[in-house]
Amino acid sequence: MRAALRAVPGLYWLALIWTLLAHWAEDRRGVYIAMFCLLLGTVQLFRRPS
Repeated sequence: MRAALRAVPGLYWLALIWTLLAHWAEDRRGVYIAMFCLLLGTVQLFRRPS
């Protein structure tokens, strides 16, 4: 389980936190920031050397 959690890029965790805070504060800008973090995290996944 620990290895699976470490495989997730840090920006995905950051996006999750931004999403939770945005819903808690009812702020739409946090969702936009979270989407940007998800986009960058996905780019990190595909650019990671194997």
